[in-house]
Amino acid sequence: MADKRELDDLLDEFLELLQSVLSGRALVISSFYFFGCLIFGVGFWKSCAVWLASYVPMVLPVGRKYIEQFGLLFFAFAMAAWIELLPIKEWATVARQHLQIFLQH
Repeated sequence: MADKRELDDLLDEFLELLQSVLSGRALVISSFYFFGCLIFGVGFWKSCAVWLASYVPMVLPVGRKYIEQFGLLFFAFAMAAWIELLPIKEWATVARQHLQIFLQH
């Protein structure tokens, strides 16, 4: 009986840990980063790395508020670029040209 009770306690601890790691809010915000990267043309595996890099600080309480705010802003700009609401690609090209001119001086 003691073994069954120990196993139940261990299972309960594991489920609590799993529940804390699989936070719904963290998954949603990290998915915003993932889909935003895909919309901007980043490769699948790099998008997965960005997803993981945004998911870990969400689970660990490290700057969660800023990661959420930037993720939502990033996804909003990605959607605006996808439906061609804003000329983001042209802005990026102009910014890249200005940066190259600035670095030459």
